[in-house]
Amino acid sequence: MKQPYQKPPLTLEEQIQRLKERGLDIPDEEEAKGFLKKVQYSRLRPYWHPFEKDPQNHNFHPQTTFKDVVLLYELDRKLRLLVIEAVERFEVALRSRWAYVLAHAGGPFAYTQGHFFHRKDWHKEDLEAIRKEWERAVEHDPIFRNYRNKYGQSDPPIWLIVECASFGTLSRFLGNIADSNLGKDISEPFELPFSFLQSATKHLVVVRNIAAHHSRLWDRELTAYTLPYIRKHPSELKEAMDATTAPQRIYRTLALLLYIMEKLHPEDGWKNRLLDLLKDFGEHLHTRMGFPRNYRNLKLWS
Repeated sequence: MKQPYQKPPLTLEEQIQRLKERGLDIPDEEEAKGFLKKVQYSRLRPYWHPFEKDPQNHNFHPQTTFKDVVLLYELDRKLRLLVIEAVERFEVALRSRWAYVLAHAGGPFAYTQGHFFHRKDWHKEDLEAIRKEWERAVEHDPIFRNYRNKYGQSDPPIWLIVECASFGTLSRFLGNIADSNLGKDISEPFELPFSFLQSATKHLVVVRNIAAHHSRLWDRELTAYTLPYIRKHPSELKEAMDATTAPQRIYRTLALLLYIMEKLHPEDGWKNRLLDLLKDFGEHLHTRMGFPRNYRNLKLWS
């Protein structure tokens, strides 16, 4: 039988005292209190788990400091920002390519034509969703509102509606494409198999949402829409992704984003910025992220 929750709230002073009793070194209690005012105890708690020698009783390894925990929290924040940057590059390119390919295959309103999609029932639901997103956008964006005032049509052309579709809605449209030739055309700039791109997009929707909502990312298990394995090509991405023994950790996502960024925007220097950040994490934390040993020897990471 489940018991009711009866733990009382702790003051900042009580939170600090509890951490000290468990062995965390807090030389500057006022500084720690100031941080806990901005980042609450429950949010910070997962970041001290790697420093616990006794997870059941939550006792810390000797010489673990409050600054060690804060540093890991800040590293995760920087990782989320890098991930959001890469996903944004991917998402914008995918929107552009999806709209371009479908428009040239079926005209401005190709996304409304059921014959382009496997499941007509899914297409009906997705069409309803994207139309709702369009109506919300018209209320707030003068560009969309100008189209409505000028043409009055309920459905805008694909190159307009794609700009107000959510990433999740776009992933569902992408996952329902029936024509393999269209799929090849859409995936061409990414140099990925279309079937893999479809699944990877759903995965990146989840990762983007985690990062955008400021949730812990660095050692999270990504169980929703786990990235599939690559059968053969691209070989350097397959080699990198197959090397891990923790396929649901962030490593495989980072490998994918690195591959995508090198294809789309190598001039951004994203790879070097990621590698620098990984150095700050330190090798002792790489395992929790799913990184294999000697990952820098792999072609993608070299």
